[in-house]
Amino acid sequence: MPVLAFVVLSLVAMSFTPHVVATSSPNFDYVVTILMENKHINQTYNCGGNCTYMTTLANTYGLAESYSALTHPSMANYIALTSGGQYGTTSVQAPGSVNATNIVDSLEASGLTWKAYMESYHGGCSDYGSLYEDNHNPFVKYADIYHNPARCERIVNTGNDAGNSSTSLFLSDLASPTAPNYMWLTPNILHDMHNATVAEGDQYLASLVPQILSSYIFTNRRAALFITFDEGCCDFPRDFVMSIWAGPVVNQGLKSATFYDHYSYLRTLEDNWNLPTLTVNDTSATPMSEFFGSMTIPPQPQPLIYGWGGILATSSIHFNRDNPASMVFIGEQASDTEVTFAEMKSRGYNGARVSIIDPGNQPDSNVYDSRAWHRTLTLAQYFGLYVIGDDHEYNITSSWLPFWRTVIDDTPQARYPNVLWEAQNEPHDTNLTTDFQSFITMDRSLGDTRWVVLGCNNSCTPTANSDLHNFPIVNDTLDHIFYDFHEYFFYPDHSGEWNVTSAVAFADEKFAGVQNVINTLHRPFLGTEWGAETGCSACAPDQTVPGSAGYAPETLAYLTEIVKRSHEAQIGYTLFHCRMEHTFSRLQKREPWSLCLGGIC
Repeated sequence: MPVLAFVVLSLVAMSFTPHVVATSSPNFDYVVTILMENKHINQTYNCGGNCTYMTTLANTYGLAESYSALTHPSMANYIALTSGGQYGTTSVQAPGSVNATNIVDSLEASGLTWKAYMESYHGGCSDYGSLYEDNHNPFVKYADIYHNPARCERIVNTGNDAGNSSTSLFLSDLASPTAPNYMWLTPNILHDMHNATVAEGDQYLASLVPQILSSYIFTNRRAALFITFDEGCCDFPRDFVMSIWAGPVVNQGLKSATFYDHYSYLRTLEDNWNLPTLTVNDTSATPMSEFFGSMTIPPQPQPLIYGWGGILATSSIHFNRDNPASMVFIGEQASDTEVTFAEMKSRGYNGARVSIIDPGNQPDSNVYDSRAWHRTLTLAQYFGLYVIGDDHEYNITSSWLPFWRTVIDDTPQARYPNVLWEAQNEPHDTNLTTDFQSFITMDRSLGDTRWVVLGCNNSCTPTANSDLHNFPIVNDTLDHIFYDFHEYFFYPDHSGEWNVTSAVAFADEKFAGVQNVINTLHRPFLGTEWGAETGCSACAPDQTVPGSAGYAPETLAYLTEIVKRSHEAQIGYTLFHCRMEHTFSRLQKREPWSLCLGGIC
């Protein structure tokens, strides 16, 4: 009788008219779906210490607060998610017993690829494994998959932990540009919370999800991650389960009270990829389209940044052998950037100036590295830091605007709101106003509203009214422009007055220049490079912290005065020196010369 019921219901489903949404611009090209088990939303969101990661993920990306599972027990929910119907499925469902058109049929008919990953599984259409639950694998239940060896090969074992990068086929595929468009992950019963606690499931996701979001597919392609639970505590339509959309294409911070259910998930995929709906259920379901596309981004307030610079984007993929384990990329050693950001955060700083490219600095810093840039931004988000991304060059060439367009397109504002752009480091350009205006126009045409830092021409360093003519005069409809200039207290330039009093006086002269920029040009100021020495050509004889940081009592006094005056006037800054990851430890060992936030140690 169960098989007959499947056939009858499938014939009923065929009597409706499929609905197809015509769209030439899908929200995503890849989707990863993770099915967790048997928990209501109140058990997995804002539940206290047991669900810390899931709550943070939901708050960061998109949470459907009124998303209901359909029925009990598990199997019918899995079938509904993948076919638009329940087809009389029960808790005991034989492989190949469901005769229904399903998502795999639609994907393959449209030329899209798919793969289903099962933890602790024997593989193929075997339908068994050590910690595998057969009712958590809908694919092997469909007759047109079970009896098709080529399709069975798309149901694979991804080891006992999909988050173990050394054994996970799932993570390996995400690292490849040939990853399937549709990727389904069923964790084993210890990871999906079926036979484990919420805290254990939360820890599992805390290890796995950051690796998904930092993978090649999620940092180089339009990809979305959907996490939901098969069922909760109650009856439809109020069996609300935590359902999260995450990834670079998702509108950040969205919490929706719109009613959704498992059919809504399927309808979302169908609308995205122009697939026909499969039953009356997904046809009438509300697609979850509000989680994607262009979300209205409110104007950003003027950020007040106190931070450090001299950081390369590629330092996020550089590792010192003494670095500890990563707190962000689980299973890795902390990168040089992570060590630096952690130290900055512990000292009270809230921003970092990062060179997206810096030709000539390191062998890998001369070209844009999307993976390194996204890792840097992920680290900054973890530590709650602004990032000022700069093109650390000195001349504008024909490749300059195309470079920036690539970077801005690759850094969606909805995902990375706390980013500023420094159009070029210390420009030397006969057409600076025209070129910087082109940058502003291009940036705003992309829908970007983030703040932009513009430096003065020919490395000008104003004191009173001098050099103000070297600043570009640009128009910005948002008026999100900072002006900037850089200055150091170099020993060769001040050897005749090398004392603390002169250093403080020089800092006061430069700060008068800052105030004149603000008062005369009517733009806010963000000094992105105040420094001591940078591998000095003739080092001060009294350097206390030798090397690239170049700290002496005089240079420390200069920077302390700049920092003090900036805090008093609430003007942002980032302090600069090379190889900063080593400098913090040097300063910490010589506490009298340690420069702390606000100049107060």
